[in-house]
Amino acid sequence: MELKVSGLEVQYGNRIILQDIHMEVNKGEIVSLIGPNGSGKSTLVKTVSRLVKPLKGEISYSGRSISSIPTRELAKIIAVLPQEKRLNVDLTVEQLVSYGRHPHLGFGKRYGKGDKDIVMEALSLTGMEEHREKSMYSLSGGERQRAWISMALAQQPSFLILDEPTTYLDISYQMEVLDLVEELNKRLGITVLMVLHDLNHACRYSHKVYVLKEGSVHGSGPPGDVIDRRMLKEVFGIDARIYEDEVNNCRFFIPGRRAKEGA
Repeated sequence: MELKVSGLEVQYGNRIILQDIHMEVNKGEIVSLIGPNGSGKSTLVKTVSRLVKPLKGEISYSGRSISSIPTRELAKIIAVLPQEKRLNVDLTVEQLVSYGRHPHLGFGKRYGKGDKDIVMEALSLTGMEEHREKSMYSLSGGERQRAWISMALAQQPSFLILDEPTTYLDISYQMEVLDLVEELNKRLGITVLMVLHDLNHACRYSHKVYVLKEGSVHGSGPPGDVIDRRMLKEVFGIDARIYEDEVNNCRFFIPGRRAKEGA
């Protein structure tokens, strides 16, 4: 097991955002967090990334408490891409990706040929090699997201956390980014935890999903076992038709209408 969360509780002010969260992510899995807006998905990934301090509970990576892992060492294990990514200065793609080497540049160590090779490999893995000299500001949304993923890969992590990686992208770029995540998982064995809004994408690309509702885990397991008409009604308040996609070996749904309360 790579990540284990036990009895997690997070509070902002007087408001409990997450309560009694239990979650397990095994090595090599793609796990997605799904749920309505405000259900605590982003707070959960921020907490397991050590960006938010929990009120209660335990978080461990490979059997080690997250609080005991030095920051530089943690950055070599886990790469985190938040939903909002901002650049204060104009950078080329290669310059951005080179920032992924910072955790590996200890005291007195300079960026060298070995680091350059790793950056170029990261660019190659994401199909961004030919764009390496372009300004980040000149890229399309999908290209920009691939550049950020390249930076994460330059950290050489074993665990990748993505908070809504398809936000602001049209359907073509959404598929492009998620296909890339799936390829990296299969090719490099990187474990992935991501927040997704599109439940059909969660069904298509995840080994396991956790459904959050009002700060608690409503259900978890393989997408085909969890995403059904009952869950969609209880969590999202919609009636839907469920279909089996035999080509991709997954389920997908088409929403019908808002479910009537008490129905």
